[in-house]
Amino acid sequence: MVNMSETLICPHCNTDVDEHPASRCLDAWVATTVMWLDLGGDASDWLTREAAKHYSTDIAVAWEIVDWIRSRQTPVEVMGDEWYDGGWWRMRVYDPTGKRITAEGYTEVEGPEREEPNVCLAICRAALKSMTTK
Repeated sequence: MVNMSETLICPHCNTDVDEHPASRCLDAWVATTVMWLDLGGDASDWLTREAAKHYSTDIAVAWEIVDWIRSRQTPVEVMGDEWYDGGWWRMRVYDPTGKRITAEGYTEVEGPEREEPNVCLAICRAALKSMTTK
């Protein structure tokens, strides 16, 4: 099972998953760890070419992750809210019974100069955490 208090560090940039921004680096990490894709080349190559899809910034592509997790008979929940000066998104991955959360990704932004809350980022974070087993 997943230890939700465990720190998960990106193998490419050494950033904690909960602090990792939406980026090509995160896309490559998701592609290889969650979607089990072989991107070819080395990690530095992945960041500059289109080997990985834009999981962390394109909702249609991020939803492929949700569908893939669901195809494994794993319940997921995606929820969020946005308002004039902020917003948040969360994705939870449950055990097969749907009663216990095994992984959770969260992103929140606030303030008038904020960026848009990114549901794709929450999906990527939860998906990466769901692949970490003890």
